[in-house]
Amino acid sequence: MVLHPRRHAPKKKTWTAVRTHARKEAVMMIARKLAKLLALLVAGSTGLAAHAAPITYTFSGTATGTLNGVAFANAAVAIDAVGDTSGVTQGGGVFCNRVTSTTFSISGAGAGTVTDSLDIFNNQGNAAVGLQRGLCTGLDWTDIFHAAFGTYALATAIGPVTGTALVQGNVNTTAGVLAITGSAISTFQASTGPAPAANLTPSSLTFAPRTISTKSPAQTVVLANTGSAALHIASITISGDFAFTSGCGATLAAGATCTIDVTFTPLTTGTRAGSLAVASDAGGSPHSVSLSGTGQSTPAPVIEITPSTLDFAPQALGTESAVQIVTVANTGNATLFFGPISTAGDFARRLVPPPAPGAAPRPPTYDGACNIGLAPGTSCDIAVAFLPTVEGLREGLLRVESNATQQPATVRLVGNGFVAVPLRLLSVPASLLFAPQPVGTRSASGPVTITNNSASTVAITELSVTGDFNVSDTCTTVPARGTCTLLVTFRPTAEGDRAGRLTLRALSETDPYVVSLAGAGVFNAVPALEISVARAGFGNTLIGTAPVLEAKLVNVGEVPVGLGAITVSGDFLVSHACGTMLALRATCSVQVTFLPRLAGPQVGTLEVNSNAAGTPQQVQFSGIGCSIPSFARARLHPLLCGP
Repeated sequence: MVLHPRRHAPKKKTWTAVRTHARKEAVMMIARKLAKLLALLVAGSTGLAAHAAPITYTFSGTATGTLNGVAFANAAVAIDAVGDTSGVTQGGGVFCNRVTSTTFSISGAGAGTVTDSLDIFNNQGNAAVGLQRGLCTGLDWTDIFHAAFGTYALATAIGPVTGTALVQGNVNTTAGVLAITGSAISTFQASTGPAPAANLTPSSLTFAPRTISTKSPAQTVVLANTGSAALHIASITISGDFAFTSGCGATLAAGATCTIDVTFTPLTTGTRAGSLAVASDAGGSPHSVSLSGTGQSTPAPVIEITPSTLDFAPQALGTESAVQIVTVANTGNATLFFGPISTAGDFARRLVPPPAPGAAPRPPTYDGACNIGLAPGTSCDIAVAFLPTVEGLREGLLRVESNATQQPATVRLVGNGFVAVPLRLLSVPASLLFAPQPVGTRSASGPVTITNNSASTVAITELSVTGDFNVSDTCTTVPARGTCTLLVTFRPTAEGDRAGRLTLRALSETDPYVVSLAGAGVFNAVPALEISVARAGFGNTLIGTAPVLEAKLVNVGEVPVGLGAITVSGDFLVSHACGTMLALRATCSVQVTFLPRLAGPQVGTLEVNSNAAGTPQQVQFSGIGCSIPSFARARLHPLLCGP
């Protein structure tokens, strides 16, 4: 860094070389340079004990130079160098700190990250801060001089402080070589802890050529606070033949965004330039967006198309979607005449449909479908449909040719084609899930609704279930365009996940319909007993004979079942060897004997008492007593089974 006594004059804003006494001045500058370099070398070996905390050093102002060979002049520049307070070293009044990243933005020229290894220094003796190549090397890139830096030590927040600026040499960046030839990068600020960060997108706006004194449609700039603290907006200003409106308030929360709408009204012909600037408390303020447009003297149409993309819903191959609408507006001051309007890809132009019932009326400036011409200030519609011919992503383009300068105007068209599955006669749900159910108990019924998609009655030829599930046989047919509901119950036989399938078939189809069934069995502390039959009948039985039917008792729970009395009524007898306790998962047989005493129908009830839920449990038995008639009546009635 070259130091000069006049650089510290309080009224000077920039460095000026002294052309008189050149030899004496050169000797003085060399001596001071050597003195600083010696101090920096000493500083490199002495560390400062500091609490680790991130710190951002921001250099801002304006500059002239080139970025990757492209010139910029008096452009707003912001340089952010990030370091850590624990990395500060010092020696001889010179403090240094390695920075982990250095980013920059130049209004209208671009942004990037410096790829050279840099550090920040603070020379208290010369009251200067700056960035240099390497740690404490004295190879300065940018310097700012101010009395406040005579007591600064790089480990705390400061500023913003505006002093005298000096930039020396070039640096390599991700955007190319950055060469600053004229600098007023004179403001320095250091920030620790949560801080706002302002970002404007896009970095530039270009407007279509316009006739002078006519206003363009708005283009939008988004202001985002990408920092960790609220952004305080001091002002939003604009220059040139441009104007703006904005909903951005005085503050913008961390992570939030707001928009600024910019319009272009050329006051004269030719290229018109300006900028939008946002001043805030974020590092690198003010942030700006470059603006450009062209004014033209003769009346001319300007075509504006919205939206810029039509995104269609997935569509079956060989079918046509509903139309989507593109609106074309003439925002110029001469008639817009259309040339060919065409589509490319699996898309086609269609007639514009009339407004739907209850829809908002079209604006007075609406001029129907886009056909021949469009007067200034009016709009028209183009309807586009999607007709996929191939499965997968399909892209196309709507081209609108006209006499406007910026033509052809285009709209991107996007859709996905898929192979449609043929509609089956019936629709059934894919699955039915039951709530957890205690083992051995039966759930409430879960409905499975069958829908007939056809115009004819459909006969159900098969209905079956697997697993711990049962289904009611209530749907033998399903009416045309109607429904029928099956009732499925769940009775888990063990703990844990239980699965099954409900299968049904229709008379006129080969493939079955399958519904996945699922539930979970949970521990059941209540004994559960199940009897294998609910009703049993003996039929005709001769008096004096003793046929036997069997009923099985099954412990379907998770604890033993205590058995009580097992009885039967009527002309029936019961016998068993079940004992007083039925073990877990055990089965025992109960034999019921029919001993008719009289001819005719007989009914009896088997009753099983236990400590299981639902006790007593009953089974109905029936039979018919029959007697052999007298010899005389035997010719007419071989067997007498009641009156």
